[in-house]
Amino acid sequence: GPIVSLRSTATGEELRTFCGHKLMVSDISFSPDGKRLATASADHTAWLWDVESGQELLQCRGHSGAVHAIAFSPDGKKLATAGADRTVRIWDPANGNLLRKMTGHLNQIYALDFCPTDNNRIATASGDKTVKLWDVSTGHELLTLRGHLDELSDVQFSPDGRGLAVGVKRSVGTLTGQVVIWRSASADE
Repeated sequence: GPIVSLRSTATGEELRTFCGHKLMVSDISFSPDGKRLATASADHTAWLWDVESGQELLQCRGHSGAVHAIAFSPDGKKLATAGADRTVRIWDPANGNLLRKMTGHLNQIYALDFCPTDNNRIATASGDKTVKLWDVSTGHELLTLRGHLDELSDVQFSPDGRGLAVGVKRSVGTLTGQVVIWRSASADE
């Protein structure tokens, strides 16, 4: 099956492998303290691993399709997943319990990111050509960013949490992708 490999950036030496998913691993996220690794897979699951030992800590099950994206909150107390079933799920990485399920996208969700300055704000990018901002504490959709010309492949908050970079799979009439930058006027927007 698929293997996730942890390697030294100094030597390239393989330090650890993480084995267990049945299908392709589509995304990986380290916990903020670097002690845990989360993996998302086409096998409909997300797994949490101990980085030091390589041992599986828990599995998050519940998606009905491939899990495309995974991310820890900045404080490490929440784990978000999203994927082909058009849902965003928030998990407790301490025990694997599902805390919240959010719906609203009309197509697969390909990427997500937690706001670096807010443990309860997340952005998702979808094949429905929109980015949605969510409050994970309530599950409410805060904002939908429209106007993209094709499916979205990635989303990333700026370090100050006031901007978003959005990857568009390709620009209309071309074979090349596009990056769109969204920026708010204040930190409260």
